[in-house]
Amino acid sequence: VILKNRKRYVVDSLLFSCENKEKETRISLESALLAATFDGTISIGDLPAALEGHFGRYFNLHESGPPKTSRPQAFTFQIALRDPRMFTEVFFPQLDRLTAGDIQGNYDSEKRDLNLIGNIAGVAYGGFDIDSLRLKITSDARLLQASLSVGSVSDSMLLLTNLQLSASVGHDSIAAALRSTGSNGETKMLLAGNCTSVPEGYRWRFSPDGVVFQNTAWKVPADNAILFGGGRLIASNVVLRGGGQSLSVNSADGNTQQQI
Repeated sequence: VILKNRKRYVVDSLLFSCENKEKETRISLESALLAATFDGTISIGDLPAALEGHFGRYFNLHESGPPKTSRPQAFTFQIALRDPRMFTEVFFPQLDRLTAGDIQGNYDSEKRDLNLIGNIAGVAYGGFDIDSLRLKITSDARLLQASLSVGSVSDSMLLLTNLQLSASVGHDSIAAALRSTGSNGETKMLLAGNCTSVPEGYRWRFSPDGVVFQNTAWKVPADNAILFGGGRLIASNVVLRGGGQSLSVNSADGNTQQQI
């Protein structure tokens, strides 16, 4: 039984088991609230470092060193959220709505194989209502690819439909795009470009055909760039024009060494 604000929340049953050996970890959780399993050759505490090292194979994060050589690591997991009522009323009252959902995946360090799929039918938070949320991440020896798709995002003044954030990561470069399309498939909004890991930090460039606002394509100079990292933010020739409007962002005096 969980008590909050004098209200009782009854957890009918809870079954938890954990087996942690030198080269094997097995965890199982079964309850009316959620069910979860984890089976792998890595401990839960080592997961963040292992996943950061995996990402570092595709993109240099600077702050972290090269991936450490270690014994092969692999795991599978599955989480199913069955009754979200306790999450919204007890643990995360900021959430106005949360539906049941699931997330599952597997990882093999030797093959650089990572697969993750998550689905949540609906979330409401801070006045925003989000429907049909789906996350997918895959990787192989060459690329790591990720996509986050949402059926719609809305509040009292905004409506975005068929929203998708996609990224392809490899060779110290991230090709990313945020796109919204209408029911007829036409692109209503698009922000696309490339983020590159460079010695002085990271450099973002908008694709010349990668900006669309309100169904109108905006022009962007091919040599636009935003350099950031290490406490710096330097913009060079970031000029967006379209629909009789323009937006320009540049470092003061055009000094590419000046911090803004």
